[in-house]
Amino acid sequence: MKTIKDFVKSHPLVSYFVLAFVISWSGILIVAGGPGGIPVNSQPSEMLMPLLLLAMFAGPAVAGILLTGLVYGREGFRDLLTRMTRWRVGARWYAVALLTVPLLVTTVLLALSLRSPELLPSILTTSDKAAFLLSGIVAGLIAAIFEEIGWTGFAIPGPRVRLGHPAQIRGSGRERRKIMKHNVVRSVLTILLAAVAVFNLAEGILVLTRVRTPAVYYQGTLFADATIPMLLVAIVVGGSSLLAAVTVFTRHAWGVFLAAAAGLIIVAWELIQIVVVGQFSSIMVYIGVAVIALAEYLWTTEFSGQQLPPIKHEVIRIALLVVAAFIAMRAIEGGVAVVGGVDFGYKLPLSWLAGTPFSDYTIPGLALAIVVGGSALIAAATIFIHREWAVLVSVVAGVVMDGYLLVEIVSIDSKLEDALPTSLAVQLFYFVLGLALVGLGGLLWMREYRGQPFHLRSSA
Repeated sequence: MKTIKDFVKSHPLVSYFVLAFVISWSGILIVAGGPGGIPVNSQPSEMLMPLLLLAMFAGPAVAGILLTGLVYGREGFRDLLTRMTRWRVGARWYAVALLTVPLLVTTVLLALSLRSPELLPSILTTSDKAAFLLSGIVAGLIAAIFEEIGWTGFAIPGPRVRLGHPAQIRGSGRERRKIMKHNVVRSVLTILLAAVAVFNLAEGILVLTRVRTPAVYYQGTLFADATIPMLLVAIVVGGSSLLAAVTVFTRHAWGVFLAAAAGLIIVAWELIQIVVVGQFSSIMVYIGVAVIALAEYLWTTEFSGQQLPPIKHEVIRIALLVVAAFIAMRAIEGGVAVVGGVDFGYKLPLSWLAGTPFSDYTIPGLALAIVVGGSALIAAATIFIHREWAVLVSVVAGVVMDGYLLVEIVSIDSKLEDALPTSLAVQLFYFVLGLALVGLGGLLWMREYRGQPFHLRSSA
């Protein structure tokens, strides 16, 4: 018993993840009646679903409470209760945190519902709006409280203590903040890489051992079956991510380079999936771009010795990363669909191309995917290099985005008839995103590089 306690105290974060995983999946298996009882091809029953969710949420909460007592004792429980009941910011910031995502999702769904009424937000179509809203609030609060008891209650404070609080780090206040920022970035980078490694290794192994069927069917493509793709997923994508996660966590000198390489492999694999089977995981591409950006940030600010830019400039870079990554994913996905003559599930009439140099949608689709999507993807992947040319790439990507839209508006909008209002709404949305890239990139350039001769240099 003492050996287990000593191990938990020496490795609290590993113990937390293992215990949370065991508790959640044990509960799910018990509720479902064993592996054969887990509904794979159908939705769980209304009675089973709440129990499955309760078992899932119990893992982080129970693991956090047990390990808090085991590692920190009564003082840990008092500290946990204090942090759970402390209002750190004003009510308006809680409102921003809680309402931003729901309002953004509702706005996007309303825009998309102009094309398909099925995409209308459920709050507008349900007969009992009060009950629907109340159930959503209750479910969100339960999930948040249960999960955060484990995450912000135990898992996050542990690494912060081990990596060092500002009071424990020697040096000036600026130096302490710099080290803390690097530690946070390194922790996030490690978690992202580890998550990708676990997911891809598990997917490859489960498909190769025929425990589950592949999510994508490769028959009739470059590959005869899923064997080679799953080997690539497990060995190349999963293996590179695992190696990068370990080296970043252990602060090996090659860690940031391996992390950047792993991010490139993640993105490259998803792009290969588009070419081979016409499908890809946008979430994986977002993660790959985020890994590349975090690795670039660590290199330019920790290893190359460059001075940290002002926090306001870094916020602008984060905004550029988010906007450019979103444009890249939507442009690549939309371009692949347009090449097939389809958009939002609707067949694109060839009559819309009358009077243009194109006989079909192949070239417009390729231009959208490669030129628009590619430029935005490069902008997202390079913005944290902290070089002048990288900032200008973001501006160029915005110009390319808006240029493509203007050509589209002039060429085909007059032939859209009933589809014109929907098309204009979508075009306006993406035109504003393109302007955001141009505006944010231009603002960052003016603050960091204006009045200096251009060369491939950093803002420092």
